[in-house]
Amino acid sequence: NIGVTGYDIYQDNIKINPSPLTVTSYDVSGLTINTSYAFYVQASDAAGNSSNSSTSNFSTLAPPDTEVPSAPTNLAASTVTQSSLTLDWTASTDNVAVTAYDVYQNGIKINGANVTSTSYNVSGLIALTSYDFYVVAKDAAGNVSAASNTVNVITPDTQAPTAPSGLASSNLAATSLTLNWNASTDNVAVTG
Repeated sequence: NIGVTGYDIYQDNIKINPSPLTVTSYDVSGLTINTSYAFYVQASDAAGNSSNSSTSNFSTLAPPDTEVPSAPTNLAASTVTQSSLTLDWTASTDNVAVTAYDVYQNGIKINGANVTSTSYNVSGLIALTSYDFYVVAKDAAGNVSAASNTVNVITPDTQAPTAPSGLASSNLAATSLTLNWNASTDNVAVTG
């Protein structure tokens, strides 16, 4: 009824402005990242009367995560067959958390979904073929580590060719003959 003479800002119940404000905004500084604070504003008039706003809670933001995870280590292949193998590695570390790994075969990512463990089964390989594998780690902010060590694997050929069939002779003579048979097949190639 007379006039507001000033405002005071309270942070966690402590007055933070050095002198009454005559405007309706105030820049608060010196806060801690990722921290919650309670604020209210007190209005005063020339007669010394005052009233407080309701208390509001605000949280400062966490800084963006720009730190990449460490590279996975000790990548190794085991249980190698002509069409599959298992990759295992030592977990990466991160300032927040490692959320997943991506597995690369000959420079191409081969896992469709995120790999959250430190093991991955690779299938669909071809016998007697050379493959290079490496792994990278990712965090929730999208930071990607350097690649792990590269593992080279040459898949074995453990499948025998089919047996020759239809063995027959021709050009039969007193001291010689010619043998004939149907060709064998193999998953890779029959070499002899």
